[in-house]
Formats: sequence, C-alpha cells, structure tokens
Amino acid sequence: MILTIAYTGLRWGETIGLERGYLHAGEIHVEWQLREIRGTFHRLPPKDDSYRSPHWEPCLPIDLPPFLAALLARQVTNQPRQPCACCSEHRGTGLYVFLGPDGGHHRRSNYARRVFRPACDGRYEPAPCRPARLVIADATAWPGNPVAMWPPAPATDAGFTPPRGRGVRAFSEDVPLTCWLPVKPGLTPHGLRHSHKTWMAEDGIPEILAEQRLGHEVPGMRGLYAHASDRMRDDLRAALQARWEDSLRARAAIYGCSPVPLLDELLRPFRGKGHQHDGPASPVTDKTAASTTGQGRPEPGGREKMISQIPPKYPEDPTQPARVRPVRRASDLVRHHDQRVELRGFEPLTPSMRTRCATGLRYSPKERLSA
Repeated sequence: MILTIAYTGLRWGETIGLERGYLHAGEIHVEWQLREIRGTFHRLPPKDDSYRSPHWEPCLPIDLPPFLAALLARQVTNQPRQPCACCSEHRGTGLYVFLGPDGGHHRRSNYARRVFRPACDGRYEPAPCRPARLVIADATAWPGNPVAMWPPAPATDAGFTPPRGRGVRAFSEDVPLTCWLPVKPGLTPHGLRHSHKTWMAEDGIPEILAEQRLGHEVPGMRGLYAHASDRMRDDLRAALQARWEDSLRARAAIYGCSPVPLLDELLRPFRGKGHQHDGPASPVTDKTAASTTGQGRPEPGGREKMISQIPPKYPEDPTQPARVRPVRRASDLVRHHDQRVELRGFEPLTPSMRTRCATGLRYSPKERLSA
C-alpha cells in the first residue's frame, strides 16, 4: 500500500478506497475514495472531482510501472475475495485491494501509530500516560524483526538493564537485540505524494502530465493548450521503473537478503557481483533498459520543464525520406537567418527580426550600406 502511494501519488482515501474493479492491466482508474468521518467510512467521489479515469475528463488514468502492476496483481490474487465488513453501510462492491487483517479498512490514525510512525521515526509515538518507546528488533536476520518496544535508556554511567514487569516480554542473553534507526523522521503518507511530484520534476516529466496525475488542474493557457501524450506516459513509466530498480540495487548493496519473503524475492536478481539477473531478461526489462542510460535513469532535461519550455523532438535519422522534414518555427528562422538584411522594401517576418534589423541599421549604418 505504501509503494502504491509513493509510485502513483494517490491520496490516502483514494488508496484505501481502491476497488478491484478499478484496477486494470497497467493502470488505475480513480473514481471513488473512502473517507472516514466520525469513525465511519463513506464512499465519496475524489476530492474536488479530481477523477483520473478514461470515463472522466481529462480521460487520463494513472499509469503503473511494470513492477507495481505485478505487485498489485499479486496482492489481488493472494487476498481473499470477500467484501469488507462495512460494505452494507457505504454501498459499492466492497471488494477492495487493501484491507486489514480483520477484513476492515486501515484507519489513518491506527495505521500511523502502529506501522508508519515506528518505521519512519524508529520509535512508537508517545501516549498520554506513556513516553515514546524504541522499536526493539531481533537482529538474528538483518535488519531485524520487531519483537518489543522499550523506553529509551537513561543517560547514566550504570549499564543498561532491560525493563521487567507485567506485560514486558523477557529475552534470553543469547538473542541479539537492537533498536531501529529512523528512516525518515516526520514522513507521512501525504508526504509520499509530495515525493512523487518531486520525482517527476527530477525526471523532466512535463507539467501537464505531472499535475493531472496528481488530480490537479493546470491554470491558464498552459493547461488549455497542452495535453498528455502517449510518449509522455511511456517516459513516466520508464522513469518510475528505473527508480524502483535503483532502490533495489542500493538495498542489495547493503545486504542482499531480507527476513520479509516478498522483499527477499525482489532482491534476488540484484544479489552477487554486478547484480545481474540469473535468467533471461523479460521484454519489459529489455524495453526499460533500452530507454535508460548508465545509472538506470532516462534521458530527461535534468529539471522540471514548463509546457512552453519543451523543445520539439525532431527525427535525427539522416536516411529519412525527403518528404519527412522537421517543422520549422518562427524562432528557428530568427536563429538561423542571415542577419545582414538589405533595405529592398520588404517587411521582416517576425518582430524579433524587425528589432534586430533596426538595431543593426542604427548602430552600424556603414556596414549595412557597404553590404
């Protein structure tokens, strides 16, 4: 679920409200969300009618990178096909992609307290009658398996004494215990949505696609005249796939195994020298590798581009037919035109050319007359 938020930019309500019928091959259709109001879930349209579906304007679903499409298909297959416990209250199919162990929905506060905050901050949040506690893990298999939560040791010269008492689990001295370090203190699920926008800016994804993917409107003429093309969407999928493979490669460089079975399976192709795949590469991998460069990154512009700053991509094949010629704009005529213009009664084509001609005649009349 966290990977889905990070690599799609979905809101929390749109993520827990994702029904199986709106998960398609390679894309997600956002038409509903689940919103918790006073402890009750309500099935509502997306915030500000920010639909991302072929059935609603701008008819742009959320494209999934190949790895995430495979993980979500696996999630649907392994999860029991049964409606949620509250489907009779908010209607709908009740068949959701992400459900809790008891068949209910993840509540934002409970999920943050039990899962997200300990993973990001390295400690459990403080309660009214209890200070923050550290995440204690069994380090037999790196990076460890959480087994307890203990208060921080006081800063004294005496050695650390494990807490004892009712409800506190006791461990033998042979068990290697450690505490988790913070991964990203203060990170929230909505912060992952910000991260997704930052990734798209770093990869040079056009503004129109980035904003529509997040459910935002592009104001002014930039949003009126620009449209997300299939080539933009393919570049975005390739960039997200490259980021995912880079993250697995960096994780395998630290330690190539994991006590989590799914992560251990994902790390297997990146273990060993060179982190090469053991078997033949899939067509998806070949296509992704062909669109990336040395470090697994696509060839973007290096920073986010506004719609008006995206240059046209002309074909560079010298063997192309004579009829296929790149379209030339007025700015190209100004850039490549010979600036030595003679006064023979014609009007320059563009304002830029008129300005340059006037400037040249004003400051170098001898050169113009001699020409």
